[in-house]
Amino acid sequence: MYSQIITRDQALQIAKHALATRFPGADFGFAAGSIIRGNGTVMSDIDMIVVCKSLPNAYRESFTEQDVPVEAFVHDPETLRWFMREDADSGRPPLLNMLAEGVVIGPAQRESAEQFRQKAHGLLSKGPPSLTPEDISKRRYEITDMLDDLRGIRPEADIVAIGAALYGSLADFILRASGKWSGTGKKIPGLLYAYDEALGIAFVSAFDRLFKYEDPSDVIELTEDALAPYGGRHFNGYRREAPAAWRIHEPEPGP
Repeated sequence: MYSQIITRDQALQIAKHALATRFPGADFGFAAGSIIRGNGTVMSDIDMIVVCKSLPNAYRESFTEQDVPVEAFVHDPETLRWFMREDADSGRPPLLNMLAEGVVIGPAQRESAEQFRQKAHGLLSKGPPSLTPEDISKRRYEITDMLDDLRGIRPEADIVAIGAALYGSLADFILRASGKWSGTGKKIPGLLYAYDEALGIAFVSAFDRLFKYEDPSDVIELTEDALAPYGGRHFNGYRREAPAAWRIHEPEPGP
């Protein structure tokens, strides 16, 4: 493992070497991730999208190349198109971002690589699918349930567990309900800052207070403010129908 942050050029050379030696049949690839963007850390890995002419199925592979961790997402053109659509439909577009921001590597099919990049840019600029009224109702109910769990006196472990679940759910709701792309984990603060800097600061501060001091008051206020434009807390009257086909019939036991 490197003891210092590697440079963008070093990361590109490592990615090119990995593509040539581990995926010799690949047409082209994309090197992406925080190091390529210029904000990596000592522990950052290199993300790669590898595109082959034809595969039985797409797959993901993790390995270490020249002491640097690498995450490779291996596709052929058909599987890559499928996962791009899946990314767009989910509202969380890590693959699309890798294609849009990554550097093309490999010996062949540069025109095809640029077509995939332009397709990713187009999907990202279009924005995620709008949440349906049913989506919003379901999310309001789930967030309300977590919020109510925070109101009582609870052990520290419970507060941390509830807060961790609410952190991602609330951020996702705020972003998606506002028509913005969402994300997970370490991506969340940056996405919130980009959407609304003041809101992002308030979000981070509220959860910081919750996790450090077991004080949920700011998180409760923040959550209620976020739900208010969509009808506020949601419990009474919430109902979800299960599909009629969700049943298993077993014959009644005989006499």
